[in-house]
Amino acid sequence: MRRLILVLLAVMCMAPLCGAQTSKEGFLDFDIHAMVGGSYVTENYMSCFSEISDLNTNMGVQVGVGAGARFQLKSWLRLGTELNFTRSTGSLDMAVTGHKAASISNVFQRNTYYAFDIPIYIYPGLPCWPRG
Repeated sequence: MRRLILVLLAVMCMAPLCGAQTSKEGFLDFDIHAMVGGSYVTENYMSCFSEISDLNTNMGVQVGVGAGARFQLKSWLRLGTELNFTRSTGSLDMAVTGHKAASISNVFQRNTYYAFDIPIYIYPGLPCWPRG
């Protein structure tokens, strides 16, 4: 993790040195994007309920749409924000034992949840890279 932070800081510190090769985009950029990925829910059911004898969780699909905007603060620095709406799925199954293990029940659960998020970020525009 330290190496990643050091690399990011080095790139951000180099950005002012390469200011002459910045992009020719305007003060404000917009984009619309689609997202596809995996969705997994971390759970702690077994530590909370001693009756659960077996637990399996399965990753589901996450899809979403969003729009983003980036503001040019300096020739090498941008401030960005997005509006994203995602739909995520996942499933789990567990075996639950009854009182004194007299019976066992299987529980199957499928989860679908929706999220709306607004991230805000600052990043260098990678000005040292040649642009076509």
